[in-house]
Amino acid sequence: MAEISGDELLQQIKAKSLSSLYFIYGEDNFLKQKYVKSISDTAVTELPEMNYRKLDGKEASVQQISDEVYQFPLMSEKRCVLIDDFDVSVKEKEEIDSLKEIFKDLPETCVLVFVYNALEVDYKKSAWSAIIKTASKYGSVINCKFKTDADLIKYIRVWGEKKKTAIDSNVARYLIETVGKDLKKLEAEVDKLCAFCKDYVTKADIDRICAKTPEATQYMLPKSILSQNVSGSLNILSDLLDKNFKPIVIVNAVADSFIDIYRVKTAVEKGLKPRDIAETFNYSEKRLFVLDNAAKYSKKFSVSTLEKCFDILNEADSGLKGYEKNERMLLEKTIILLIETLRGHNIKAKQV
Repeated sequence: MAEISGDELLQQIKAKSLSSLYFIYGEDNFLKQKYVKSISDTAVTELPEMNYRKLDGKEASVQQISDEVYQFPLMSEKRCVLIDDFDVSVKEKEEIDSLKEIFKDLPETCVLVFVYNALEVDYKKSAWSAIIKTASKYGSVINCKFKTDADLIKYIRVWGEKKKTAIDSNVARYLIETVGKDLKKLEAEVDKLCAFCKDYVTKADIDRICAKTPEATQYMLPKSILSQNVSGSLNILSDLLDKNFKPIVIVNAVADSFIDIYRVKTAVEKGLKPRDIAETFNYSEKRLFVLDNAAKYSKKFSVSTLEKCFDILNEADSGLKGYEKNERMLLEKTIILLIETLRGHNIKAKQV
């Protein structure tokens, strides 16, 4: 077999032609849970209490896995054995070799599933890459990446249509910015919105009903600044401060966004693609979308403008680390200066 997509897995399930082995990892917990349930429900046709077995990977030994795999199913064509968060990077070579042998010689009466929920799989490290390579040889590997914004918007609109509630694309995109990209959380928020709004959903409804994640709120501030929205940026800042975000953390978050844009812009000017710099600057796979977003803004602002913004942010950083008592005012001035600079006005950082 090999690495397969979610659609290919659904085709296997529809045809009831499962692999003997699944290795499921990635950032989207909703998809991982959905896939595991679909696989186990398809594999185990009778007596799930006897034929479905879940082991905690932090406690399970390779011998225990072997014992479960080679048990014969009761009144069902197959057993399903699920191993949750089995950390191959801390196992001895002998154990890993034994696990590979299990992969190689799986009985037709068992579907073995390795899923990683809390534990991050770093496929760049040799221990993980070796086990993934073996799993892809004898079974199916599924990397559950977050869906693109376009995919998520389609999901949101379809969920709304099923509840007979209209959610247009701009509103759906705003919901993603507000609550994040986790499918499970998005679906729950759509259910909540449809219950309250009935006919259609607006951005105001999202602000009124949905709980913004701290990460999403923090992400929205640099985006609002880069969009040159003064009132929106000041409102987000106020929200962050009311939630006890530290001012220095807020400045660093804004600075990080400008650094991303600067890196992408200079890379593109040298003939590279935005994602070409991911490894050089240690962007994990989960954060590659940051480079895609930075690419959009890099086209709008010159290197000179970005450098002026860095001066403003450095002044704010120094003020927060010095003796500035009115931190809220300092941050508000910093935001206004940044936006005025992005608009092309000749504002000097020392005015902060």
